[in-house]
Amino acid sequence: MNEVEVKILGINRKTVEQRLKKLGAKKLFDGISHSLFYDYEDEQLRKLKQTLRLRQEGKTATLTFKQNIRNGPARVFKEHKIVVSDFAAAKALLESLGCTPWWVMKKHRTMYRFKDCIVQIDKHLDAHRFI
Repeated sequence: MNEVEVKILGINRKTVEQRLKKLGAKKLFDGISHSLFYDYEDEQLRKLKQTLRLRQEGKTATLTFKQNIRNGPARVFKEHKIVVSDFAAAKALLESLGCTPWWVMKKHRTMYRFKDCIVQIDKHLDAHRFI
């Protein structure tokens, strides 16, 4: 599946949420999103503009692999995503395959579905590079 991503910074969160609700958007998630980004020691994924991410949102954990197709105001990725039943087990599996986390990100995320689009409103809580 291809993902088209557009980031809009500096929004008024309350106003955007009110408009989404008025348009009939359905709230899908409101909580903490914890993401670990993985790569090999030689950084082969990042060199190829690829992303391997393990994310926990509420009780749902997902493993996602993205290949960057196009940069610009709208970034396009080829995306493969699976739901995993156990975040810790998926983390252990990735690390046993030689992948190491290089970036961690925590944010408060509110997610809506509007027609065929997913709208995510994020507030970053923490992001840092692993040493």
